[in-house]
Amino acid sequence: MKYSPEDIENARKALTTYLESKQQRMVPKRFAILEQIYQSEKGHFTADELYDYLLEQNFSVSRATVYNTINLLFEAELLAKLKFLEGASVYEKALNVKRHHHYICTECGRIQDLRDDGVIKTAVMTRRITKFKQKDFSLCIYGICAACKKIEVQ
Repeated sequence: MKYSPEDIENARKALTTYLESKQQRMVPKRFAILEQIYQSEKGHFTADELYDYLLEQNFSVSRATVYNTINLLFEAELLAKLKFLEGASVYEKALNVKRHHHYICTECGRIQDLRDDGVIKTAVMTRRITKFKQKDFSLCIYGICAACKKIEVQ
């Protein structure tokens, strides 16, 4: 999902507000990385994928800066952190994103968004019935995507 210039400006403002509230420096590279993430059409990415992407864009940055900035953007709620069965954490843009879940291909690792209000309603109803203090929830459906299934059949 690619964001509009207005959305990117809103993300910049949100980061500014967060940094001011934490009395942290307004480092230009943080804002540049934020803009690169929000301008990208890539929906889900690891820190290493972001680092490689930035290098491909001729963006001068260290791996440590990328990791530190990702953590900062997560804390500022501008990125969502997803932890699946195996591997590194995966991130996605979080500004103005409606809660959703994921399909994950166990063959190629592709992640697709699953938007289903019924899942959310079920989680809310279950929480009320069980008096469970829910902090968060995520639904991941693992299987084989259409592209891999096509390869598997041949």
